Amino acid sequence: MIVAIPTINREFVTLRFGHMTEITFLEIEDGKIVREFIENITMHHAHGEHHHDCSGSHHAHDEHINPRHEAIKQKLQQCDELWYKSLCKNWRERLKEASYSFKRIDED
Repeated sequence: MIVAIPTINREFVTLRFGHMTEITFLEIEDGKIVREFIENITMHHAHGEHHHDCSGSHHAHDEHINPRHEAIKQKLQQCDELWYKSLCKNWRERLKEASYSFKRIDED
């Protein structure tokens, strides 16, 4: 089983899932980690920015395709399950739509 964990500088992301700088993947067999690898998230998206279409009119955050979000979803295809501490409603919906398995982890 391969598990994905959102991380920032190799530390578990605890507040904002979308702020991860990389995804740490753990391959687990018989309850033991047998392999670890990291996929960097290189694209940045400033959530404070206003989003405009070509005509200059403002549109909602979810009305456009965000390359960073798409890159994250693509990298998550490598895992069997995503483990997270905090996941906003929008990300939960995106992951459900893409049929990803995910689980909240409360312990450290």
